[in-house]
Amino acid sequence: MTGVRKSGLLASLMPLAVCGVLAGFVVAAAVFPAVAATGLLAKAGADAFESLPSELDLPPAPQISYLYASDARTLLAMIYDENRRDVPLSQVAPVMQQAIVASEDSRFYSHNGVDLKGVARAFVANERGAGVAQGASTLTMQYVRQARSYTARAPQDVIDATAQTPSRKVREMRYALALEKKYSKAQILERYLNIASFGHGAYGIYAASQVYFGKTPGQLTLAEAALLAGLVQAPSAYDPADPAHPAKRAAAFERRNSYVLRQMVALRYITAEQAGAARAEQPPIIGKRAPEGVYLGPAGAERRLLLRLPVPLVAGAARVRCRRLRTGEPPA
Repeated sequence: MTGVRKSGLLASLMPLAVCGVLAGFVVAAAVFPAVAATGLLAKAGADAFESLPSELDLPPAPQISYLYASDARTLLAMIYDENRRDVPLSQVAPVMQQAIVASEDSRFYSHNGVDLKGVARAFVANERGAGVAQGASTLTMQYVRQARSYTARAPQDVIDATAQTPSRKVREMRYALALEKKYSKAQILERYLNIASFGHGAYGIYAASQVYFGKTPGQLTLAEAALLAGLVQAPSAYDPADPAHPAKRAAAFERRNSYVLRQMVALRYITAEQAGAARAEQPPIIGKRAPEGVYLGPAGAERRLLLRLPVPLVAGAARVRCRRLRTGEPPA
């Protein structure tokens, strides 16, 4: 029994040890390119990696606040900073879950938060390309980056959380490894789908389904899910609902057809025949961007009252109460 426990402990420590060594290479390459592979720098990087913080503050991402009339049914307004409504993974179509994994992290279910093969590949590619061209970010690491940006207390914190630097990448690795020990793959996937930006004012999979197709995440088809999954890499560049730039729509469908669906076939989520049928589909894009900040419901006396509401509503602790309204943060 002792031998089994020891082997289990070694297995759990292996990713941390390997990431520490890789962190040494990454940081060393950025600072001393000519001697990046020396054992001394690798050891220094490993020691530094183990000393990095691993506990990540994970508050809910900004949500919509719904303001109802006294009948508790008539919606008067939706107030928000970001158009987002979290949904459990059980309410997201399985094909959407598969599409995002295929598009963003094909080894999501086999790694421990850090894709060691991807890190090594990106390290070599970036050395040859003289820059941080490949990120090797797993889906878990992407979630860490976005969560850190939401917990930022100052502008510099946002920059540190998103800057394309080796040190940021190493910190994300550390957080990702810890996160995968705390949450299941399903929980991480759910969090990612709810926090990701899909462009066109849509934050999270619920808003994306509504903005682009006017339906819930559970109703998405393969053709629609694959399109949405392809947007998160570059939401602005692939915006299929931008009437002023039709080339973006073409790029979005090209990414769906040539990359996302191909990845789904490679992972055996779908057959080649299903992929071919999805490529032939051109689902209508609604592209109904949510109003910025406040959506007002029915006109009339209730609406006129609502327009006067912010003054007494935020009197006193104005910043706190206004923030809670616009982010969906529950009262203390």
